[in-house]
Amino acid sequence: ASLYGGTYCRKCPHGTYSSGPGKSACTLASKGYYVNESGSIEHLYCPGGTFSDSTGTISCGICLKGTESARGASTCTACVSNYFSDEEGSTDCYVCPKGFYQPVYGGIKCDPLPEGFYSYGSECPAGQRSFQPPASACLSCYYGSFSRHKRSAECLLCDPGEYSNKNGRGACL
Repeated sequence: ASLYGGTYCRKCPHGTYSSGPGKSACTLASKGYYVNESGSIEHLYCPGGTFSDSTGTISCGICLKGTESARGASTCTACVSNYFSDEEGSTDCYVCPKGFYQPVYGGIKCDPLPEGFYSYGSECPAGQRSFQPPASACLSCYYGSFSRHKRSAECLLCDPGEYSNKNGRGACL
C-alpha cells in the first residue's frame, strides 16, 4: 500500500500485457500471439512456422512436418495434395518437382510417379509410355511398336506381319 492508502501497480504476468497507463487489468495475449516477459505493453505475433491456439500463451508451438503457418497463426495448415513440407517450423509448403507426387494432405515428402503417369493425376494415353520413374513427360511409341492401353510403362513390338508406320500408335496395322 502507498502512504496515502492506495495500492502499488503490479507488472502484468507472462502471457498478458497492458497497452497503456491507468489500466485496471491485464489483457491476455490473443490467439496467434504470445507474451514471454512480465510487464509487457504489447503482445507479439507468433513468427511464421509457429502457432498459438489459445489466449494468454507465453510461447508459440512449432508447426509439424507436413504443415505450414504464416506470422500470427493460431493453427498450422496441412499441405494440400501435391505439396509437401519436410521440416518442422515451415512457413511454406512446396510443390512436388516434376516426376513426383504427394497424394494426401500433410505430406512430408514426394514419391516418384508410378509407371504410366507423367504428372500427378495425368496418365500417359494409348500409344505413349512413361519414361523410367520419375517421369515428367510421356514418350511416343516408336515406329514398329505400340501401346494399346493408357498408363503403359512400355511399348510392345508389332507382331510379325504387322507394322506401325507412325510414332504414338495404339495398335499395329
